[in-house]
Amino acid sequence: MGTLILIIIIFVVIVVFLNSRYNIRSQGTKTEGQILRIDRHTTTDSYGIRHTSYYATYEFHDDSGQRWTGEKSMGGNRRKKVGDRVNVYYLPKNPRRSDVDW
Repeated sequence: MGTLILIIIIFVVIVVFLNSRYNIRSQGTKTEGQILRIDRHTTTDSYGIRHTSYYATYEFHDDSGQRWTGEKSMGGNRRKKVGDRVNVYYLPKNPRRSDVDW
């Protein structure tokens, strides 16, 4: 029974996360942003295997010209670099909520 509850909780968390991203992209405003920084995070799992992931900090300006920043995981595939232009979606009423189109 405990396993079933855990599976249900994980499913709900995934649905909420995907719905949040969908809402930003479907209801948000698209603009161009730029990658400011890329940080590398390396962890070692219980088997001693190292895993590296990258997090990009990006900036964009809303319709009024105000500057905002955000951060998004790039996973283990570092295809972008500092200075690259990226598509950013943000909610006009809450620009802190943004998403990048890799």
